[in-house]
Parts: sequence; C-alpha cells; structure tokens
Amino acid sequence: MREAARECEISLAALTVLGCSCHEQIDLAADAGYSHVGIRVIAATPDEPHESLVVGSTAFRAARQALSASGVAVLDIEILRLTPDVVIDRFRPALETGAAFGARFALVAGNDPDRARMADHFAELCEAAADYGIVPHIEAMPWTSVPTVGDAFALCAASGRTDAGVLIDAFHLARSGGVPADIPVDTSRCGYVQLCDIAGPIPGAMTEVIAEARAGRLYPGDGEIDLPALLRALPPGIPVSVEVPDAAAMAAGRSPRDHAARALEATRRVLDLAS
Repeated sequence: MREAARECEISLAALTVLGCSCHEQIDLAADAGYSHVGIRVIAATPDEPHESLVVGSTAFRAARQALSASGVAVLDIEILRLTPDVVIDRFRPALETGAAFGARFALVAGNDPDRARMADHFAELCEAAADYGIVPHIEAMPWTSVPTVGDAFALCAASGRTDAGVLIDAFHLARSGGVPADIPVDTSRCGYVQLCDIAGPIPGAMTEVIAEARAGRLYPGDGEIDLPALLRALPPGIPVSVEVPDAAAMAAGRSPRDHAARALEATRRVLDLAS
C-alpha cells in the first residue's frame, strides 16, 4: 500500500516555481523526481512572468526538447478563464499546445456571475477541448464565481457534459471554509487534485487570501489541512499536482531546485499517511 502511494503521478505545478521558464521547470521536476509538470500556457495575471508557448515558438520547442530528454510528462495546462464575454475558440491555441505536450487536463477558473451563461460556456469549452483529448476541470476558488467545491460540482452538472471535471485544491477548499467531508461521495469528475498546506484562520480580506494563494502556501503536512482525509475522499491513485508557492522562502535564498525537491518529499509523506 505505501509503495503504491509513492508511485502515483505527482506533478510540479507552474505556480510552485513561478519565474522559471517552462523548460527550466521541466528540468527541476526531472531532477527532483516528479513524473509530471503542469504548464501555464496562459498567464494568470497581467504582471506575472510569462513566455509564449504557442506551437512552434522558441519556448515551445525548448520545452518539448526538455520533455523528451527528461521523460517527464505534462499533466495539465492552465489557466482558462470563463468570463462573461469569453470566446471559447480563442482557447484553441492553448489547447493545441496542451495536446502537443500530451496534457490530459486543463485548469479552468469561473469568473462570470451569471451561472447559467457560465455553464453554457463551460459546456462549449468541454466540447472544444475534446477535439484535443483534454478534459477541462473547473477549480473552486473563494474569490471567483465558483467559490466552493459544491459550486464546482453544480456547475459541471449544469453544463450537461459528462466530461466536465472538478479540480479540488487543498488551499481553496480550506480558505473557502470547506473540509474534506464536504466533498461529494461521487468524485468520478475529479481527474486530479492540487496539494499544499496552510495554517491559521481565514484572513478577513479576500485580497489577503489571494496573496496567500499566490505566494504564501506551506508544504503538504506542514499546516492544518487534513490532507490524508482529503486524499481518501478522492479516487484511489488520483494524480497529484503540487502547488506550493512560497515567496518568503525564495526571497530568503531557497533555490527553486531545493524548493521543488522539498515539496515533493513533503507530498510523498502525506501520500504515505493517506495509504
């Protein structure tokens, strides 16, 4: 049982080593022992470091060469936002990149207060992504229009698509006030999960929650989230994306290589506890 837990797919999320190029991220993942990476093909914010990964670009070619040389695979691409005026066809270059990398999932954020319209757009995205062999997963985040895990499952149901997925992030589950017991019994929509940890009360201002999410997370097992219970609530052997941005540690001199390695070691310990 314990060895089986260690052998599950573990992916280094882009946010964990934000600032590294895609091919550097792949090299870090390979050196640490990750099986996969999650690639940010669309920037999450206007001011974060980002490189064009459209098929044929210099960065795309460097990343594909790194993948080939290392044996690391791509688990997911991010981040596709469902805004009120979203045009789904504009995601096709990102989906094409994901397909070229062999990605299985796409991380989706819901940023539309009109739930019915957002469900329609999510259904349209799922249909488009199916052309590329990619399954979109809506991620519940407390500052979005899909703040809770329950909202994410409801959006999938409203989309009418059986291939609409739910991505549960340990941070967002905790900071939305949720616990593993809130996860529905039927988790067949969950293709992968994001792990990290956090401690302390939920900040009073959403801007503080966002700042924590982007730069102040803890290694799995170093905080207060019942991560073993979270993993037990999900399908056995579910792929794990490790998303642990820690700006303070990096500013204090921790290298991206050391940070990625520590995150993986901590994740493996939690997986063992959950087995």
